[in-house]
Amino acid sequence: MHDLLRQLALNISREECFVGDAESLRGENMSKLRHVTAVIKKNMSVLPRFDKVEVKVRTFLTVRGPQGIEDTLFKRFLLLRVLVLNYSLVQSILDYIGKRIHLRLLNLDYTGISYLPESIGSLKNLQVLSLRWCHDLHNLPSEVTVLRSLRCLDLFGTKINQVPKGIGKLKLLTYLGHYPVDDKSDNVVIQDGWKLEELSSLSQMRYLHLSNLKRVAHCSTDVVLANKNHLKRLVLEWTGRGEGSYSEEHVSNAEKVFEQLIPPHNLEDLCIVRFLGQRFPTWFGTTWLSSLIYLKLRDVRSCVELPPIGQLPNLKFLKIDGAHAVSKVGPEFVGCKKGDHVCDELVAFPKLEWLIVEDMPN
Repeated sequence: MHDLLRQLALNISREECFVGDAESLRGENMSKLRHVTAVIKKNMSVLPRFDKVEVKVRTFLTVRGPQGIEDTLFKRFLLLRVLVLNYSLVQSILDYIGKRIHLRLLNLDYTGISYLPESIGSLKNLQVLSLRWCHDLHNLPSEVTVLRSLRCLDLFGTKINQVPKGIGKLKLLTYLGHYPVDDKSDNVVIQDGWKLEELSSLSQMRYLHLSNLKRVAHCSTDVVLANKNHLKRLVLEWTGRGEGSYSEEHVSNAEKVFEQLIPPHNLEDLCIVRFLGQRFPTWFGTTWLSSLIYLKLRDVRSCVELPPIGQLPNLKFLKIDGAHAVSKVGPEFVGCKKGDHVCDELVAFPKLEWLIVEDMPN
C-alpha cells in the first residue's frame, strides 16, 4: 500500500481501530471503538474500567501473547465477533464465554488451555474454532457437536484423546484439521475417536486430516470420501511420530482400509503419512487421481515399491520422504510394465515441476 493511502486509512479508522497497550484505553474513546489489537509486554493483561461507556468492540486480538488475561475481559466485551488469544499461557476459558452469542471466530492456538467449558455450546453463531498446538488440551466437550454453524475445527498438533460422539451433526464443516479415528466405541457419548462412517454426512468438506488410522480394523463402505465433491486437500496419517513396529495383522488391516479410502476425482492435494502397509492401493496410480497437483509420501517405510503415478496428468509437485524399503525405481513408477512397448511413447510426469526425494537409504 502506498504511504499516502496508508495514512488516509489510518486517519479514517483511528476512532474504530486501536493497536497498542490495552491498559492505555480510556472510557471516552471506547464508544466508537470496534477493533482492538493488544500489544502486551507484561505478564498480565488488565483492561481499564469503563463502566459508564457502552462498549461495542467486535474484534480483540493479542500480540506477543501475555502470561495471562484478566477474567473480566469477556464480561466487558459483550458484542465480540472475533477473539484471538493465541501464543499465550491462558489455561482456561470461563463459562460465561457462552454468553458471547455473537462470536464468529475463537482462536486459542498455542495457548496453555487445558479444557473447554460446556457453555461453548451456546455459541450458535461460531464458525471457526481453532485449537492448534494446545499441548495441555486432551478432550473436547460434548457440546461441541451442537455448534451447527461451525465451518472450521482445527486441532492440528493437539493430542485429543477423547471426543464427543456426533461430529456428523456439523454438516457445514469445510475444514477439519486432525480427525482422530477409532472404530471400537459403540453407544458411548465420549469416545477415543470418531468413526470413519461419521464423515458420510459432511458433504461440504474441503480440507480433511484423518489421524490414527492404525486404530481402524475395517471400513464398512468405500464411499466415505469418494462422494465429497468439494474436497481439495486430504491428509491420511496412520501412526504417531516415533511409534514402534506393528504385526502382520496391523499391516494387512492398513492395506485394506487404504484400499477403501477412495478420494474424490477432484482432489488436488494428497499427503500420506507413516502408512503401515507394504503396497499402495490399486486406485492410486490410475486416472482416478487425474486432478491431483500435489502429492507427498512421508515415512512410508514398509512400502517395497513406489506407486505407479507417472501418468497423472496434472501432477506438479511430488515429494517422497522416508521410503526405506524401496531398493530400486523401475518402469512401474511411471505406470508401465516391464517389456511394454507402449511405454516408449508415453511421457512420464507430463507437468511435474518439483521432484523431492529424501531419506531413501536403500
